[in-house]
Amino acid sequence: MSANDVIDVWCASIADGEPPGADQALLSAAERRRAARFHFGKDRDLFVLGKRMTRTLLGRALGLPPRALEFAEASHGKPALAGAAADSGCVFNLAHAGTYVFLALGRRRRIGIDVEHERPGMDLIELGRRFFCPREVALLEAGPEDETRRLFFKFWTLKEAYLKAEGSGLGISLTAMDASGVSDAFLAPPCPPVEDQARGILVQRLEAPIGYAAAVAADGGPWRTVMHAWRAGEFAGTAP
Repeated sequence: MSANDVIDVWCASIADGEPPGADQALLSAAERRRAARFHFGKDRDLFVLGKRMTRTLLGRALGLPPRALEFAEASHGKPALAGAAADSGCVFNLAHAGTYVFLALGRRRRIGIDVEHERPGMDLIELGRRFFCPREVALLEAGPEDETRRLFFKFWTLKEAYLKAEGSGLGISLTAMDASGVSDAFLAPPCPPVEDQARGILVQRLEAPIGYAAAVAADGGPWRTVMHAWRAGEFAGTAP
């Protein structure tokens, strides 16, 4: 696992040639049962790929067989390592949208990640008026349409990553933070949004495939993000 001041972010797509349901042997019996319940094949493949990535990468970092890892729901449903690895300090968070899965790995900090598919046909200004602060809404309303879409998904992913990192279930309103000052540059140094109540969480915009937006958030001070591309068959030889 990387040093405490590094967050590793892995990006994968079920469209990159990964065999459907690849390496379900790495999944627990409960995870395989859950995979079988998905009605749509795409949703099942995203779920399986996310679990495979999580188990493979954490297992490699911890020197443990991926299938041996145990997970539990922390407060408010956020997954965390359990059993022998519970005190390792390794933290993770997973997000998926469209055909992509993003996984963030870190150490000894709360962490959250979000990815969104920039789907057309949504009334982004109306959604912004419901969930964004006045400064963000003003920027959306200034247009043009392409800029409105870019900013909407930039703000949304930053806020969602923040809420996932915070993870306490306090029901923090999206309007309670202002992400309009976060740099447009990908991997610009993490910075705090303007909040109604500071909680020590920094946010950072991530590079994402065309048509997607992504962001990561964490506490514990600034970090350096390292991006990785997961390729079909990655670590296929990892022992279950």
